[in-house]
Amino acid sequence: MKKLHYFLAAAVLVGCQNETTKPKDYLVFSGTVTNPNSEKGFVGGHQLSEEFQIKEDGTFTDTLHIEEPGYYTFKIGQETSTFYLKNGEDINLSIDTNQFDESITYTGEGAEENNYLAQKYITDEKITSNMKDFYSLEEKEFVGKLDSLKTKLENDLELSKASEDFKELEKKNLMYERYVHLLNYPQYHGYFSGNMSYSPSDDFNANIIEVDLDNEFDAKKYNSYSTIVLNDFRKEIGPLYMTMPDSVPTKAVALIKEKKSPAVQAILMSAMAREISPEDAEKSKFYYDEFMKISKDEDFKEELTKAYDLVEKLAPGAPSPTFTYENHDGGTTSLADLKGKYVYVDVWATWCGPCKREIPFLKKVEEEYHNKNIEFVSISIDTQADHDKWKKFVDDEELGGTQLFADKDWKSEFVQSYGINAIPRFLLIDTEGNIVSASAPRPSNPKLKETFDGLEKI
Repeated sequence: MKKLHYFLAAAVLVGCQNETTKPKDYLVFSGTVTNPNSEKGFVGGHQLSEEFQIKEDGTFTDTLHIEEPGYYTFKIGQETSTFYLKNGEDINLSIDTNQFDESITYTGEGAEENNYLAQKYITDEKITSNMKDFYSLEEKEFVGKLDSLKTKLENDLELSKASEDFKELEKKNLMYERYVHLLNYPQYHGYFSGNMSYSPSDDFNANIIEVDLDNEFDAKKYNSYSTIVLNDFRKEIGPLYMTMPDSVPTKAVALIKEKKSPAVQAILMSAMAREISPEDAEKSKFYYDEFMKISKDEDFKEELTKAYDLVEKLAPGAPSPTFTYENHDGGTTSLADLKGKYVYVDVWATWCGPCKREIPFLKKVEEEYHNKNIEFVSISIDTQADHDKWKKFVDDEELGGTQLFADKDWKSEFVQSYGINAIPRFLLIDTEGNIVSASAPRPSNPKLKETFDGLEKI
């Protein structure tokens, strides 16, 4: 009987040990935010997108389930920082939003890796943050700065008590980050130094290393690698936008299909998916159909479908989303108030440089079509805090047409319904309130007059 008791006790002990040593499929991220400027924070990366609540006292705790160890990003307020996460860890962050990067300190499991990354950013920023000074350096001095930075960060990494797995990962990351700067240098040097005729010397080009541009592991792990892949891709299709723009979609999809790595394909598809927009329904359909066949990522396909659904919703002839906004001259104006006229809408803001550059052209077009059946409507998406600035700008610049102020800036229903995420954006609506174009030509584009002259009963 004693033997049986011993056997059962041993079995229970082994069972407990197995339960204890079973790897956790989650990690705990907690911390304290001094001078909190937001009630929420965000963590993202590697298909993770999680929101966490920050209490009034600045503390927070969240449980994260990640697919694999790697670099992730957290955001508090408008600032972000990169950190390294691994299931099973219990990591604590201390941060002051008034200083942000300089105040970041980690404790707990994973602290060594992340304190290295926090310090790495500060070290890197001292050398590279002033892009004009950094990229204006002559070749030899620029490469010397890069090499010194890489050596310093490698030494800091070796002196840290970070895990060997992390050190191996980060060494390759440092190599890729250096390479990105080298790739950027020819274009940036020409721009910032004013020497637009600059061409890299043979000595400089000797620094360019050969990179496997179809590497599944690196595509999943390194943002810097993604930048390199995109750089090569854009070199292939970029010139076509100027010489043979109609061939870009076919060429882009062909290049994506050549890749064997699904992660590399995903990087390239994400970049080109931005072209799924109301500006070109035919091109959007081509990209949508091809990417839905290529991608195995259900989340990406869901976002792709949302984007394409918007294209179909805003097709010519479809009813336009409506608005009722404050009029600079007093009261409100709605799209319904303008029924019977064509409506050319300019979505803009006082802070937007490209928007303001269109104003002289817009005034000229307004004057030319003054006696025609078309209403020129400008909708500002300035924030409520800039309401008075908008009113003053309209007065000072003597803007014509109907000047309106959207109620919730970017989040205004009309702006959201048209999927507007960049301005200026121009829209053309017919006399019955239906869409003529969800992305009409700009006033500076000669095609705008061709479009107007082609309208019936204008």
